[in-house]
Amino acid sequence: MDVLDAVTRLRVTGQGTPAAQSDGDDDWLDEDELLDDLLPDSAADRRWASWNGFRLTGLRLGSRRRVVALRLDLNEREVSGVKEIARGHWFSEGGGAPISWDGGSSVSLVARDLTLYRCWGDQEAETAVQRVANTSDIERVLAAWVVSESYSIIRALNVGTLDPNGTLTLSDRAKWMALLTDISASCVLAVEESTAAAIHRRLRRTSTAYRDTLHGLDRPRSAEGRALRHALEDCSESGVLGVLLSG
Repeated sequence: MDVLDAVTRLRVTGQGTPAAQSDGDDDWLDEDELLDDLLPDSAADRRWASWNGFRLTGLRLGSRRRVVALRLDLNEREVSGVKEIARGHWFSEGGGAPISWDGGSSVSLVARDLTLYRCWGDQEAETAVQRVANTSDIERVLAAWVVSESYSIIRALNVGTLDPNGTLTLSDRAKWMALLTDISASCVLAVEESTAAAIHRRLRRTSTAYRDTLHGLDRPRSAEGRALRHALEDCSESGVLGVLLSG
């Protein structure tokens, strides 16, 4: 049994806040302050429990008043034992100032029918939970995440194939490959191959940036290909992701 299975089998009942404080409660209260960046405040149902050195707490789901258990690693500031199904990261220079920016976000299954979204870095920290009844819901949630987090182009670069028809010279291909490997951003989906393929099809239908990037890779001499190469060259020279992240 994996950790996710074990945690989701825990039953969370009763009220989470003790009626009276006692010796040692300050330690729990200090830990509670660390939960703010990990869980959406409106859904957090703080419980004072631990398991093998990990903090256990509850996450309350909407009007059904269902509460699921979560295991937290407060040293690493993350929900532990979950199944991460998507992670994106980016790093960009500030563009004219001695400042760099970086950030990232993830989507994890914290129960068989519940996802937890988190973002961090040089953007406002945010968390949110969403119900997923089936694989189709997961496909929808992850496709929406790619678009809303501005990862459409990055994801297309991760999954697309450069010049499958062999129209580029060896020299041009080497230049393209150098530009593609110079990007300090990624968008990874840790899902079944069939789920990834369904998300790919959904993004092709719904995201112009995703579709144009795939076309530009497939046909690097097309207008889309020339525009993509120009954006990659700008990123390589300046260190600013620019249009590669904003679309």
